[in-house]
Amino acid sequence: MHNINMIIGSFGVTRGAALRGFEDECVGNSPEAIEGIVVTRLEDQKVFVCDWHINAHFEGSGALEQFEEAKNSQNFDYTFSGERELQKDESLDGTDPVLMNQLRKHYLVGQPQGSNMDRLKQVISKRFKH
Repeated sequence: MHNINMIIGSFGVTRGAALRGFEDECVGNSPEAIEGIVVTRLEDQKVFVCDWHINAHFEGSGALEQFEEAKNSQNFDYTFSGERELQKDESLDGTDPVLMNQLRKHYLVGQPQGSNMDRLKQVISKRFKH
């Protein structure tokens, strides 16, 4: 059984290759997490996740400033794989609440809102039941 306090948006991080494209004062200044998994659905004792990846490509004269602003707010373009069940060897060790909210927000965009809202309400009611 997985962590009972888990909520939609809980995430884990897989370290990926460093972001490229900023070669001078921005070297080593990429976001710490550029890929991982995020919880998308909880059903009985099963936890469903999607793999996520940051697309952090910026162009133009203000590219460095756009990158720094996006890095601070974690407001990147995210891509998600199809939904799958969480594997036993995967961990949801993400601790950044800003990234958690961005992953949740970006994943829910384009998803059937009724079903996700119903799931979220179920999770909240189960979590705060006495």
